[in-house]
Amino acid sequence: MQTKVKATEETRYVGAALYADMEAFLARVRANGDAQFLPPAELARVERFLKLEARLLDRRQYKRWVELLAEDFAYWIPGTWKNSSLSREVAVNFDDRRRMLDRIAYTDSGVQAAQTPPSRTVRSLSNVEAWAGAAGSIEVTASLLISEFRRRPMNTFAGTQNMLLTPSGEGFLIKYKVIELLDCDAPQGNNSFIL
Repeated sequence: MQTKVKATEETRYVGAALYADMEAFLARVRANGDAQFLPPAELARVERFLKLEARLLDRRQYKRWVELLAEDFAYWIPGTWKNSSLSREVAVNFDDRRRMLDRIAYTDSGVQAAQTPPSRTVRSLSNVEAWAGAAGSIEVTASLLISEFRRRPMNTFAGTQNMLLTPSGEGFLIKYKVIELLDCDAPQGNNSFIL
């Protein structure tokens, strides 16, 4: 016999509080022109982590990539360039950790028509800036360029990648990943791969 588990506010983390926290995080990143940036050695650790994450995504090593995600991970691609809101507008993408695991399982199954053939990607990160956040976290912003080929023509996704990293052992876990695409308010086509 299968038992249904009723989700309660205590067992799920996606809701008004998460939306408000992510919106506040994005507002801080956008406004943080006078941040106390990390010293060079700590910034180098953050940059190595970002390169690892990009490499895992480019190589479609999604199961290893998931190991970089916090249990309360959330991924957001806003649908507007300014005054982005999870509670008032449709997002290009919004996934929690569970939904991301579903997407990966579906992609790995080989039956996802939107990824047949699978996308091949190359990510380039530049202009990385990072500063200390609350409770030992690190807030990061970087320019992002993704070249993607699946079928002609090749696509380019450009924007800003913002992350909230939490300490974990000797490294980090990704709590929030927010990608601000330059053309977020234009038709997106098939960006069914993980940006």
